[in-house]
Amino acid sequence: GAIGDGVTDDTASTQAAITACATAGGGVVYFPHGTYAVSQISLAGLSDVQLRGAGSGAATIKWVWNAAGAAGSMITISAGAQHTRLTLLEFDGSGLTNPAASRLNHLIAVGTGAGGGVVETQLFQCQFTGMVANSGDGVHILGTAGNLASRVWVNDCNFDGCSRFGVGAEQGWEYIWVTNNYFTACETDVAIV
Repeated sequence: GAIGDGVTDDTASTQAAITACATAGGGVVYFPHGTYAVSQISLAGLSDVQLRGAGSGAATIKWVWNAAGAAGSMITISAGAQHTRLTLLEFDGSGLTNPAASRLNHLIAVGTGAGGGVVETQLFQCQFTGMVANSGDGVHILGTAGNLASRVWVNDCNFDGCSRFGVGAEQGWEYIWVTNNYFTACETDVAIV
């Protein structure tokens, strides 16, 4: 049901496809050429799900979100999610409005610090772009001692214009690999907080 015209809200269709994929035991949710406007997508507790695009710059997930009410993330991987892979997609933050002063509006959030740890998240050959001023990170990794974000790969990605950190890792994580990425116009490329 997703349209991919960059205007129609594809949140419900995208979320339904991801949930159906996980319920079926895992697999691939494929994004063909197009721009998919979404507000917030959750992979909370969902395992063995891959989001795969037609290629960075060919398949774009655009964040359309008014953060005036609360900070949020375009895609949140949390609450016990395992074996998640995002590849060949562009994540565009240019549709975010009214970012929170806390700068906690992220394109991809791996873990939230509550509700169960996250195991094996892979981001390969993706592009993170268009973050508006004072928003947040391209990829934000956060766990706690009891809810670790464990084994996170960020490889062969392009970060262009992330407002705060290209990749930001806070607390409660173990084993993060950030390799072969290209960073430009980020306030800080990689930050271990």
